[in-house]
Amino acid sequence: MNHKNLLAIIASLTTCGSGPISCEQTEISVLSYNVHGLPESVAGTHPKDNMPQISPLLNPYDIPLIQEDFFYHPELSSKIEHPYHTPEEYYAQRGEETINPGGLTLFSIFPIENYFLERWYSCSGTYDQSSDCFAPKGFSAAYAEVMPGVGVDVYNCHMDAGNSEKDRAARDKQIEQLASAIDARSPERAVIVACDTNIEEEDELQLERLLSLTGLKDSCRELDCPEPYNIDRILYRSGSWVQLEPISWYIPNDFVNEKGEDLSDHRPVVVDFKVTLGLLDLK
Repeated sequence: MNHKNLLAIIASLTTCGSGPISCEQTEISVLSYNVHGLPESVAGTHPKDNMPQISPLLNPYDIPLIQEDFFYHPELSSKIEHPYHTPEEYYAQRGEETINPGGLTLFSIFPIENYFLERWYSCSGTYDQSSDCFAPKGFSAAYAEVMPGVGVDVYNCHMDAGNSEKDRAARDKQIEQLASAIDARSPERAVIVACDTNIEEEDELQLERLLSLTGLKDSCRELDCPEPYNIDRILYRSGSWVQLEPISWYIPNDFVNEKGEDLSDHRPVVVDFKVTLGLLDLK
């Protein structure tokens, strides 16, 4: 924790009221959504038409975290009202098209800083086994200041798809890479991870390993949600000074076109969190 943030937290704690500390609280909504932003010739759907429809639907959520935003990013962001987002240098220009090589995008109503993107060191398949090596997947993170001087490290990731042994081996290495990054970059910090994990029911041991290595919890399972094996997950852990508590998990029903068809091959997942400022280990 840097000196500036520590001073801000101490100042906030001293204004929490008399007697037993009743510290500052807020609630934030986090959305995770794989938008299937592949070239239309590959997608087999119509992402170029879908992205402008998805764009305004993201506005009710405080922190939308997007996967597969490879192509059509201008269309996806065309009606976004969030003032903070993935820095422009993480996008590329190819002719007249703006593309996102990593496919990961963050929008936020909160100020963000220290944004970074890291590619997976391992993948499985270029033109087979879900072709994960064809797209440079990985994970990103940023510090989001959800209250004055109080922040959460927000990670976004997209793991290797498929059920072959090579796919599972690649995901194992990606889990290790993500865990190492969280350990190095977010010690004692509150963390939220939105991720298309591609970890299905038959790979339950991989999910357990991910949670064990990172100290994260699955918000869906903590709330006894109806889809504990949904591969799109929002994970979290509290920090030394900032406590996170999931209060709702749900799938919005409005991400559809005029015919009632889903705007992506995934459905968005939303978790509302209560964020509380205060020491977790006051003894």
